[in-house]
Amino acid sequence: MKYCIENWKQDIADAEKIVVGIGREFQTCDPDAAKEAYGALGTLLNGRDYFVVSINTDDMIYRSGLDNHRIVCPCGSLDRLQCPDNCNDRIYSVKEVGAEPVCPDCGKPLVANTVDAACYNEHAYLEQWRAYTGWLQNTLHHKLVLLELGVGMDFPGVIHFPFEKMCLYNKQAILYRVNHSFSMIPEELVEKAYDIHENAVTFCRNAFVI
Repeated sequence: MKYCIENWKQDIADAEKIVVGIGREFQTCDPDAAKEAYGALGTLLNGRDYFVVSINTDDMIYRSGLDNHRIVCPCGSLDRLQCPDNCNDRIYSVKEVGAEPVCPDCGKPLVANTVDAACYNEHAYLEQWRAYTGWLQNTLHHKLVLLELGVGMDFPGVIHFPFEKMCLYNKQAILYRVNHSFSMIPEELVEKAYDIHENAVTFCRNAFVI
């Protein structure tokens, strides 16, 4: 469907639940612009029943004012470290280790606890992922807005395809897909989704005043 600011305002006003997916456009843009966009998102979601899933690893979202209990980042965090072989299943905070941290068990240099690690330790996000999936189970028969911001095809099984599936099976759902270069909507969702060919950070800064 063709995006219209009035439809956007009405869908947000009518939404009983809002799920937001955040992608790489937030992590690759100017940090000040991203901070402003996160602030606008926080204002939009304040007082609403929402959950945010992000594939980013810079942890900026946790400093945005959003409720951290309503955020999950399954791709990990650059602020956490792990053994490269995950030999002890432990996760360390960057702030708590020295300048050249090593695994206390095998002696290998620690690496970032992100999906890019050869043996990614997923322990840190699993509790929040269970909270997220539990929340999603209660969205089926509600007016749901799916807001996909700058996601593209990075890790499509986390946001891209699940959001399409939720939109398809929930008769009261509407999808807003915002991306500078990848906003296409599949044919089966053309009457339930908006493709907005715009940088997601710019969109947040401009369109989130309801």
